[in-house]
Amino acid sequence: MLGAIDGLNVCNLSLLLLFITIGYSTGASRRTILVLGTSYISGAFVSYMVVGLGLLTLSINIPFLPHFLARTGISIMIIVGLFNILSYFRINPLPHTISQSLGMKSINYMKKAGYFSSLMAGMLAGLHNFPCACTGGVYPTFVSLIADTSNSILLLIAYNLLFIFPLVVILYVAADKKIVLKIRRWHQTNSELTRLIIGIAMIMVSVALLILTLSNA
Repeated sequence: MLGAIDGLNVCNLSLLLLFITIGYSTGASRRTILVLGTSYISGAFVSYMVVGLGLLTLSINIPFLPHFLARTGISIMIIVGLFNILSYFRINPLPHTISQSLGMKSINYMKKAGYFSSLMAGMLAGLHNFPCACTGGVYPTFVSLIADTSNSILLLIAYNLLFIFPLVVILYVAADKKIVLKIRRWHQTNSELTRLIIGIAMIMVSVALLILTLSNA
């Protein structure tokens, strides 16, 4: 569930839709869009997986770190969830744009419309998503929860597959020029509602995780 929440953040979806739009603006065919889009999503999966493995390695080797990450991650989830809800009411304490340096570098790679550049764009998008203001705290919280389990690597892979699942669905649905324009218009119109739903989900999940963490303390 945490992986799906992380994958549905506004920045992540905006970058993918922008990627598809840029592809069509260069005259690429639907097949090319699908191939380049798959390369893009693979890059996002790889970079996010590497970040997760780094956090997991630190959590395993530093005994107190999982508890610190859990409490810090849950706190960030609650704060970001509240900010997402506030943004629905036109109160924006945090920026939700994709104008950060990693996001812009990702867009620059998108414009090159090649297989390697698509992979690099996806990797940068994945790195951009980790500190993203839309779903901050979700990933480190999850890693802290699985650090002591025997199948932590499998759980991390499952999380990242859930993370890219919304992207895969959108890619194969939106890889049609008419549909992607409709989706982008819908996304622009309903982005605040999306943040509201994600914000409520983040707070509900984080409160449940906080209760679980405190009960095991």
